[in-house]
Amino acid sequence: MQGTLPAMIFRLILKQHTGEGRSKMVRNIYLYAVMLVTLVMMIGGSVAVIMNASDYFVPGPYYETLESFVQNHSYSVKEGFAEEASEEELRNRFEAERASYLDNQRAYAANGMIKSFAWVLIPLPVFLIAARRLRKEGQNS
Repeated sequence: MQGTLPAMIFRLILKQHTGEGRSKMVRNIYLYAVMLVTLVMMIGGSVAVIMNASDYFVPGPYYETLESFVQNHSYSVKEGFAEEASEEELRNRFEAERASYLDNQRAYAANGMIKSFAWVLIPLPVFLIAARRLRKEGQNS
């Protein structure tokens, strides 16, 4: 016998069934495989939704401090890349930059959440259809 273990088991089971029973069994195995794949996709999508939701509500920290922002600005002034600014103006720029960073983090997280919802919503109807067909097969048997 050649092939992988699941293929060998599948061939062994098929040898035991003939005719209508064989086609029903193959159909059921196919439906279970479809359900497994779609379930795995939905679980992965759900995990990603939760992770993106946590990033949205608790975005990553902004690492630059006001002191380092002021130092970078004074270096830029010394090199001639920027003009002098008051301490209040530098504080306002720092706060604006920090707020912009946090807004960007939330926007990326919201975008990721929408993409992750697709990994839940797209396979869901396929899963439900396969489950309904399996239930119908079970009732007919």
